Amino acid sequence: MLINSKIVSTFAVLFAALMFCSCDDGRIYDEDNANSDGFLVRLKGTLTGLNTWPENYSIVVAGFKSGTDYRVVAKDIPQSHEGKALSVEMSRVSSDVQTIELCALNRFGERVATFYSQPAEGVRDELTIDVGELDVSAFAAIQTMLFDNSCTGCHGAGGAGIGLDLRKGHSYDALVDMPSRKITDKKLIQPGNAEASVFSQVIQTDVSANWKMNHSDMLNKERTALLREFIDAWINEGAKK
Repeated sequence: MLINSKIVSTFAVLFAALMFCSCDDGRIYDEDNANSDGFLVRLKGTLTGLNTWPENYSIVVAGFKSGTDYRVVAKDIPQSHEGKALSVEMSRVSSDVQTIELCALNRFGERVATFYSQPAEGVRDELTIDVGELDVSAFAAIQTMLFDNSCTGCHGAGGAGIGLDLRKGHSYDALVDMPSRKITDKKLIQPGNAEASVFSQVIQTDVSANWKMNHSDMLNKERTALLREFIDAWINEGAKK
């Protein structure tokens, strides 16, 4: 009787286990990547300049709705990925996201600079983006957002505009640790001290009002404060290239 009791108990355990397994369809579910909660974004590439951003700024993969600079969803890219081939996944991206961007955000989740953008409307399951090799440094953002858009018309080839060449590949060496020709005993960009940097004064104040043009008027008024805050933070933390 004792043997029969053990057999019955063993059978009961096996039967219960089989009943439990019959409820499983054999697939392993990842709740973070469940398509019912949105689609998956996978970004591939090799990024440089990740470690040049000041504190409270981050390089991310992010989703945006049109008409706003605040991200809907974002995934940080750690500085440890500097110069390495990477594959970053961002799950649960809702269908109301209209663009996916490789960009910089400030501490409020507000877009500061975009390095790569791709439409996302109509994506249902997965979107893969390959950005190749890309410079996402803080200075690359300044070059694109400010110099290329507003400065190289005067400060371009031939060193027009008091000999200051702000074209890509020339601008950093022309600015950082270089003496000002307009304000004596000051540097255009003094790493670690935005307040003492002529470049910061030129875009922040009316110091150039009596020059050929008032440079503070060149900036996009809607994003002026955002850009100025970012540039000062970059200078104060060493103006890394």
